[in-house]
Amino acid sequence: MKANTFTSEAIVLWRKKRKYYSIYAFLTKLEGIILCSVPHKRKANYKEGAYLQPLSCLYLTVAPNGDMYDIIQIDGISTRDYESLEDISYATFSGELVSALFEKGKLDRSVYTNMSRFLQSIQDKPIRLGSIVLGWHMLSLAGFVPQGQHCEDPEVMASLCDEIYEACQYVVKQELQQGITMLLNYDWIPTKPLRLTANQWDQLEILLRNLLTYQLGYTLHSIEFLETMI
Repeated sequence: MKANTFTSEAIVLWRKKRKYYSIYAFLTKLEGIILCSVPHKRKANYKEGAYLQPLSCLYLTVAPNGDMYDIIQIDGISTRDYESLEDISYATFSGELVSALFEKGKLDRSVYTNMSRFLQSIQDKPIRLGSIVLGWHMLSLAGFVPQGQHCEDPEVMASLCDEIYEACQYVVKQELQQGITMLLNYDWIPTKPLRLTANQWDQLEILLRNLLTYQLGYTLHSIEFLETMI
């Protein structure tokens, strides 16, 4: 094997297809986010190439090659067949927001832990709702919104609402404040489901998209696509 080769559990975040190759972003348990360049001919030779789709979990053996990595071996752990264009779009959104919020090569185990719990939760639950929870958790881990327990402090919530209005011109009413607090405190335990109304979910999703766009300074491609589906 090449020098500096490593093997890590990893989650596929996204794929960008070029003419002769594809670039993949992986969230790895050992090294954080890394990028891999894979020629299309080589991908066809991978026995478990089916795991190279967004939100698949696998064991990945890679070797550094400039700013990217070469894939040496793939061993699949879990994947999911998305039954609709909406599901595919939310899977893409989930991977893209994580990649956008965190730097390549910076390890944060809490990011990987949240992503793993998210993947477990969507095995038998709607991916749209899971992606909204994931997005708010990642905004918190990135430092853009407070941690869940802090939102229970009226002063902290009032400050957050002021910041949201200044950034997004979005008035956060009491019902939405409750939803934000519940989402940020959610610990992905299946026996403790979130009790939110359809309206709260809709508002939380709209505000999540607005906050991501404001904090990143641009609109994610997946958000642009999801908005064409409304």
